[in-house]
Amino acid sequence: MDLIFETADPDPFVLVVENKPYSGYGKAQLSRYQAGLRVVRGHGGRGGLLAMTRDVPTAGELRADDEGWLGSIRWARLLPRLRTLPIADAGVAKQWRLLRDVLDEQGDLGMTRIDADAVRAWSRYFEGRQQLEWLLEQIFTEVSSTRAMCSPTRIALR
Repeated sequence: MDLIFETADPDPFVLVVENKPYSGYGKAQLSRYQAGLRVVRGHGGRGGLLAMTRDVPTAGELRADDEGWLGSIRWARLLPRLRTLPIADAGVAKQWRLLRDVLDEQGDLGMTRIDADAVRAWSRYFEGRQQLEWLLEQIFTEVSSTRAMCSPTRIALR
């Protein structure tokens, strides 16, 4: 459990947050956290378990109807709201913007935008490969013929 948020009486609520930026869930990890949530929550009150992930989990998620499971959300989906988070202290706000931007630029939040140039380049993969093969063949042929002309046997016959 990475974060636990609790409210006090009269209507207690506990939120358990698991942050998975670059890894999948461990064996029965969320089931263990779900059991832990029951203990933290005690016999009364409400609560839930939420996972924040970089990528869509491929295994280990609880079922939608499991008690207390609120689901998982991608960091990239939260980014627009994180950009508008109100922070009163100007220095803290500046640091928050820097951190948020670095996390986004490094890909720590997942894919937050599509690089159209990269997609266009990929669409021309076959054409680019053919041209590179032609270029390398030309270089190889040129180097091979130059090498043959400079061989010790040829130089001696001149």
